[in-house]
Amino acid sequence: MRPAAQNRTERGSQREAVDREITDRAAQLMRQALSLLENGEPIRRLPLEDGGDEDRLLRLPEVLRLTGMCRSALYDQMARGQFPGSIKIGERATSWSAKAVRNWIAQRVDGL
Repeated sequence: MRPAAQNRTERGSQREAVDREITDRAAQLMRQALSLLENGEPIRRLPLEDGGDEDRLLRLPEVLRLTGMCRSALYDQMARGQFPGSIKIGERATSWSAKAVRNWIAQRVDGL
């Protein structure tokens, strides 16, 4: 076998081994999750989602994930005063208050 073809074969084998390892780990995690659900253990929520008093600054990707909005819709609602304003945390970085975002979500859930 030529050296280039041998290298491709070796890389392919390594990639397959990594893929198998990832698949095995995912299956193991899924089995653990299913066993927790079957045992009736309560599901722990992240501090942001449990409505606690903790406040922190959220970056745009997390705000978009939590609200389900796209970037343009979020900025459009901010411009109309329908979404909490951002907080400048650096020259080119903004964030949002977790409490303000939580309150906005709660208002939508309550139908206001």
